[in-house]
Amino acid sequence: MKSLLLMARKEIQEGLRNRWVLATTLLMAALALTLTFLGSAPTGNVGAGRLDVVIVSLSSLTIFLVPLIALLISHDAVVGEMERGTMLLLLSYPIARWQVMLGKFVGHLAILAFATLIGYGAAVLALIATGTDIGAASWSAFLVMIASSILLGAVFVAIGYLVSAMVGERGTAGGIAIGIWLLFVLIYDTALLGLLVFDQGQTVTAGLLNALLLLNPTDAYRLLNLGSGSVRELAGMSGVAENTALAPAVLVAALALWALIPLSAATPQPFALTADAIGRYCGMNVLEHAGPKGQIILGQIPEPIWFSSARDAVAFTMLPEEPKNVAAIYVSDMARAPSWEEPGAENWIDANEAWFVIGSSARGGMGAEEAVPFSTENAASAFAKKSGGEVVRFADIPADYVLGEAGSDPEADPAHTGH
Repeated sequence: MKSLLLMARKEIQEGLRNRWVLATTLLMAALALTLTFLGSAPTGNVGAGRLDVVIVSLSSLTIFLVPLIALLISHDAVVGEMERGTMLLLLSYPIARWQVMLGKFVGHLAILAFATLIGYGAAVLALIATGTDIGAASWSAFLVMIASSILLGAVFVAIGYLVSAMVGERGTAGGIAIGIWLLFVLIYDTALLGLLVFDQGQTVTAGLLNALLLLNPTDAYRLLNLGSGSVRELAGMSGVAENTALAPAVLVAALALWALIPLSAATPQPFALTADAIGRYCGMNVLEHAGPKGQIILGQIPEPIWFSSARDAVAFTMLPEEPKNVAAIYVSDMARAPSWEEPGAENWIDANEAWFVIGSSARGGMGAEEAVPFSTENAASAFAKKSGGEVVRFADIPADYVLGEAGSDPEADPAHTGH
């Protein structure tokens, strides 16, 4: 938890340095205040409360503005770190890739939440200052709008992370992010409206319409805030709301899934070890060697780099000539391995979460000294008690132990005979 909060703090501090926090807060406050005073004029004609009108205006603003801000602050979260070579530095600390991603997510979401609360809160404070009487139902609708606006921001931050993890350049990520914004905010609903007009109720049933609406997170947000209560007539959503059977709980669940799925997909998962895996340094089939294995996943490369020993995977991260756009580092979890000779095909663990035993009598790869990884400190300590050595974390493995006296290439280590 501490590592996650430190990562979130890093993102917030970067947002402060880059003026993202200040810019988004001022922008949202300025637009919210403008809509509050310009949008309150129709209340006498439609019989709606002034806060209800503000909710309609701010909800429409949110659909356009929040996804755009979320994508702009998140589209380079991964690819930017890789281009700068700082992702490998982050992964050298005792923090797993998923913790890096989740910490970034919390930090970016905190920036959006702060801007939303201050910006939209200013609009309500302005109404209160004018002596506007606000009912309990209007207050409830406003709080729902604030919470769901932050949730909508979370959706597009997660989508931005997924884009960032899938491309190799920040410029490409930015272009795709803008395309996604256009798709969900403008193109999708225009196409859906055209389909409904053309279909005239012949093919598109109520169930299909519900599904189509849930496929767009901005539509789920719109229905949640404008499809019920006193604001439905004011927002012109009564026709759509009457033809859907989507309860608020379903809409909230849909938004939550829209955030969780891309966020999970942005973290690359380990590949299963197969007979086709060839060690990077030995050029031989990885399965021919006993002991723990390693795999490193680089950005924009669909296949992992395989290592006949966990020690070689660690060495890869230390060699200056090797690529630095590392997306994930996995090693065999020997606590779940069938045996030393069969370290397992799917029992991988993030190297930053593992406990390593170095200096033991166990030999891996081509008879070299090994950094033996375990998922728990107890398992590592038990192995060290039996086979000797000391227990360390990934970041504490000495370079001299991994690279040998040559200090530059695993192949130059006398212990790596044949590598």
